[in-house]
Amino acid sequence: MSEPVTLGDTFLIMAGCDKQFSTCQAKFDNVANFSGFPHMAGNDFALSVANPRRQGRQE
Repeated sequence: MSEPVTLGDTFLIMAGCDKQFSTCQAKFDNVANFSGFPHMAGNDFALSVANPRRQGRQE
């Protein structure tokens, strides 16, 4: 801010969207307009790499 807050200043607070299905459902009751994919794995799954345990002969 360029100037300090003073008595009589006004402001607007709006609830933001975190793009989560659960928030859309519980906080906003707006599941009908949710445009995401609620039953798809998240980014952590998409970027993961398989790490199988090696069995048998060790090289």
